[in-house]
Amino acid sequence: MYGLTTVAHGSGFLAVFVAGVLLGDVRAPYKKEIERFHTALGSLGEVVAFTLLGLTVPLWTFTMEGAWTDGIVLAVLLAFVIRPLVLTALLWPMDLSRGEKTFLAFTGLKGAVPVLLGSYLVSSGVGDANRLYDVVFVVVVFSVVVQGTLVPTVARWCRVPMRSVELEPWALGVRHRRGRLGQHGCPGGPHRACQRCDAPAGRR
Repeated sequence: MYGLTTVAHGSGFLAVFVAGVLLGDVRAPYKKEIERFHTALGSLGEVVAFTLLGLTVPLWTFTMEGAWTDGIVLAVLLAFVIRPLVLTALLWPMDLSRGEKTFLAFTGLKGAVPVLLGSYLVSSGVGDANRLYDVVFVVVVFSVVVQGTLVPTVARWCRVPMRSVELEPWALGVRHRRGRLGQHGCPGGPHRACQRCDAPAGRR
């Protein structure tokens, strides 16, 4: 779908996004396991994207081209002025509390998408593309470090409940309908009933 849309001079990213939205409501076997796998795959993709971003940005260009100053100014404007004003207008008719609206207006974290769009600037040969790419780098770093660190504090100020999810890197999250799966990782052992995965005793 991405390739066909791109050949037709459309947005491949938008096409696969709409397809994902439509498929998200479809009932499918092992849907929870598929969603868990795709979430892990997306996290791995973000790690790769940020690693590639760091490899493509030489630090000496920031001081020479002024990318630090422009990037920080743009990041501050986006985080504390532009996004809050736009989100306040958009969220005004919605049935949300003031704290929830404030929290949504602040937590606009930047990640892999700006990195990808910035790489398009360099590959397309736009004038002053390297400097623009450095500015994107500064904005993303500011968003991840500053806004990401302040999310729990802002949520507490806005009285938005947050919960901690325990990471389970040992769990595969996949069960065969019949037979057994050699490595499951249930905390109760391979022959005890597991409340988390709803598997009966002796069927993992």
